[in-house]
Amino acid sequence: MQHDADAGEALPFAERSLGLVMARHESYEATEVARVLAPGGRFLTQQVDGFDAPEIHNWFGHDFLYPDVTADAYAVRLRDAGMRIDQVDEWSGQMHFADATALVTYLALVPWDAPNFSVEAHAQRLVDLEASAPIVVTQRRFRIYATLE
Repeated sequence: MQHDADAGEALPFAERSLGLVMARHESYEATEVARVLAPGGRFLTQQVDGFDAPEIHNWFGHDFLYPDVTADAYAVRLRDAGMRIDQVDEWSGQMHFADATALVTYLALVPWDAPNFSVEAHAQRLVDLEASAPIVVTQRRFRIYATLE
């Protein structure tokens, strides 16, 4: 089921009706998750950290669009909504691009990493990156398991 928490939509479930809610790479409203979970119900989320791919932001001069998306901030919101945090895991690893063409293709798929990117405006940077290929970017993810008390 798709749900647009950013639009302020309520989840289409009755209060205290679900034993499990999951969100993977999607925004959610912690109070809304708590509303639909039955006591003892579980919430599982895996998110892209708001500081993902810092190299891309550095190379192309763009601010992070979602600096509030961090494990700590999300855990606080869930606690404030009446949930117990059972587990928080953070992960980082490397993503390798064989060349600048692969990086440009990636940026076309995830434009929020470089919102004002264009090949023309960043041609010299791309030439420089190509010269030192493979191009390495740091990915950051986190997951949280929480229970409604």
